[in-house]
Amino acid sequence: MTFRSIVAFLIAFGMPMCISGQTACAFALSGSVADEHDASALDFADVIVVETGRAVQADELGLFRFDGLCAGRYTLRAVHLGCEPVEVIVNVPTEEKVRIRMEHHSEQLKEIEVARKRPDENVGLAHKELDKDAMEKSSGRSLAEML
Repeated sequence: MTFRSIVAFLIAFGMPMCISGQTACAFALSGSVADEHDASALDFADVIVVETGRAVQADELGLFRFDGLCAGRYTLRAVHLGCEPVEVIVNVPTEEKVRIRMEHHSEQLKEIEVARKRPDENVGLAHKELDKDAMEKSSGRSLAEML
């Protein structure tokens, strides 16, 4: 086999394999992350493809998208502040958008009440009284000197 015939063979049979290999991992997966109760968007949630470690952050509308995925079965893990992490299994390719619903209220703080008794206002303060006679005897001096 000559050099030209080897190159022609590789072009004829090698290129279609490379091209078909590239299209196998050209799938997109998109979806949304929302509150389980009122379906409001959970903005900036992190969505991770567990098998590949790839992660994206949902936008302010709770929308996310992964490009360049190969066909197969994946586990998506969604994480959002104030929520328990949620995992969803999806098959790629899919025409449907993935809808991830999270329990947003499960991590809210419980109500607390702070009660404090007001201390006696005279505690710790010196208390001295001056009567009329004591003031007359101390005439010509300042109030501080009288006390």
